[in-house]
This record gives sequence, C-alpha cells and structure tokens, in this order.
Amino acid sequence: MSNTNIDTFISIAEKYVGVTESPVGSNRGPLIDRWNTNVHVPVGSYWCASFVSAIAMEWEGQSGYDWPLCVSADCDVWLSSAKKHQCITDKGKPGDIVLLVSNGDAYHIGIVTGFSETGTLISVEGNSNTDGSRNGYEVARRMNVYAGRNKSNVMFI
Repeated sequence: MSNTNIDTFISIAEKYVGVTESPVGSNRGPLIDRWNTNVHVPVGSYWCASFVSAIAMEWEGQSGYDWPLCVSADCDVWLSSAKKHQCITDKGKPGDIVLLVSNGDAYHIGIVTGFSETGTLISVEGNSNTDGSRNGYEVARRMNVYAGRNKSNVMFI
C-alpha cells in the first residue's frame, strides 16, 4: 500500500475508537451488529475480526483498490490467508494488522496505527479494551501492542 492508502486505512480504524457494546458485555450494538452481519456471522458473535474486516471493506470502497487479503469474522481465517500470501512477520509497522496466535490458534486481531512517544506500537482493536482483552467491550486504542501479552504470540500481517 502507498503511504496515502496506509494513512486512509489507519484513519478509518481510528474514527471508530470508543464505539462501545450496548449493553456492555453483549457483543452487540448498531455498528457491531452491522460489522458481524457484513461477514455473515450472527449478531452477538465475537467481533474483533469483524471490525478489521469492516475497516478493510471501507478502505476498499474509499481507495478504489481491491483488498488483498480475506474478510472474515474468524481470526484463524486471517492467519490462513496471511500464510497463503506469505505476509506474516514478527516486526510491525503502522498500517499492519496485528494478530495474536498461540499454538497455531489465532485468537485476536487489530490494526497497528502508529508509534507512541516512547516508540511502542499503537493499535486499534475491536472487541477489546485498554487492557487488551480479546473479548472486551469497545473499539480500544492500545498504546503498546505488546503490553500484557506474550511477545511470541504477537504477529503482523
């Protein structure tokens, strides 16, 4: 992606920071329901991957380019697509997708949006919170993608 397309991708993700489940803990809300419906899973499903898919689809519509990977509500499908396209790395940068994987099981996903003042990677993650839960209650900005996580479980697409 060009820098302009990366900036667009990031700005789309960032505009949703603070979207919260309604009620909290339900995996529901007007946008969350739409994101899940768009990737053909029932409302009330976990939605971190549905959020990333929604950002990808919105970017595709704005940029005029085809999204090169999958859109899916399943983190394992994202991992499989990244393996197929040979685009997994352990070094992230803004515009990358962050994927948490343990023992071959992908269990959470978000978008790297920049660097903090201290140089750590910042992410925006759906179905999370500032503590980095994989089943939180909002679209959260995390100021350190590694905080509270086993670094060996953090991969980037």
